[in-house]
Amino acid sequence: MHRREHVVVIRPGATGIVLHTMFYEEEVRRENEYRTNLSSLVQKELDLALLLVNSLTAPFEAVKYRDGYREKLDALIAAKLEGKALTEPEAPRLAPVGNILDALQRSLDSMARKSVVSDRPAGRGKRNKSPVK
Repeated sequence: MHRREHVVVIRPGATGIVLHTMFYEEEVRRENEYRTNLSSLVQKELDLALLLVNSLTAPFEAVKYRDGYREKLDALIAAKLEGKALTEPEAPRLAPVGNILDALQRSLDSMARKSVVSDRPAGRGKRNKSPVK
């Protein structure tokens, strides 16, 4: 549970004990923290918002969702109970971190070179050596 201490309530359930995590005081939000100024509310906007919410409302079906973390943990526990050798997953490879100040300086230098080139007066271009008729 994210390597934190938690206050919990343990109670009897139908087939065993049930543990509920509780909120710390600073995690509990009071009703007045969510109040809004209703004077600027336009009825058409409210009706549209309610229409949108109602059109997207559906019964929650927990079976549609999977807890990938829990599945991997259960597989790991099952493998351990079967005596299989456990291997630690390879740590993700991080991209090499460059010096951002050096990269910025190179970028500024290249912009300065482009600026010097573009500040030169334009040449007359190649002359056509054949006479104009």
